[in-house]
Amino acid sequence: IIGLLISSFSLVVLQGVMGGLQNGLIKRNKNVMGYGQFNLSHIPYNNSLGLIKELKKKHKNFTIEYEIEVMVKHENYINGVVLHGIDYDHFVPDFLKGKDKSEVILGSELARQLKGFYGSTLLFTSPAHTTFMLREIPRQGSSRISDFYSSELPEIDGVRGWVRLSFIQNLIGKRKVNTLRFFEKIPPKIITNLINKNPGLKYTSWEEKNSTLVWALNLETKVMLFLFVGMSLLIGIC
Repeated sequence: IIGLLISSFSLVVLQGVMGGLQNGLIKRNKNVMGYGQFNLSHIPYNNSLGLIKELKKKHKNFTIEYEIEVMVKHENYINGVVLHGIDYDHFVPDFLKGKDKSEVILGSELARQLKGFYGSTLLFTSPAHTTFMLREIPRQGSSRISDFYSSELPEIDGVRGWVRLSFIQNLIGKRKVNTLRFFEKIPPKIITNLINKNPGLKYTSWEEKNSTLVWALNLETKVMLFLFVGMSLLIGIC
């Protein structure tokens, strides 16, 4: 019986620790990726401007972005990066406050893979956007590393970077935005109204985008609860 009591107590402590770690992981991820985002890829740019103007009246904590997957090269090192072009004049998320935003802010793990340091020059290439010079060639742009960011999450630190929106627009050759990322909870009613007003607009919550992670964390919690209930029943029987 004493052994079962000790085991049950250990499970309670372990569940408390695991719960804290889960909450910390979710909080760090949402701190960077937000609570949800509107995808503006399928609506005209002028409609996007109208939507942004409407949202500014009621909400402040959202970034105006162009998110794009490109290739990045430093010296002889090449890697893929999800680059976030952000309009810093509108809103700066908390995790970027205090950072040097003059050029590129790079995830710490990605910088390590590229052997990049402060002031290192990076060459970004977008295969999806081309320019014609005798033949079609991918558009390119270069910028220096001005700062680093570490969330201690490899899915962020190893693949993401942040830069001024104007840099991305110059890279793709278009004046456009494709993402509105919210760092506060938006009531479902407001989301539904905006989607009805703007055909082609899509909203994705953090939970929907990370459904596999949410499922795994919920399963972990249920397993721990099952083990605790089983231990309690055994103690009661004994």
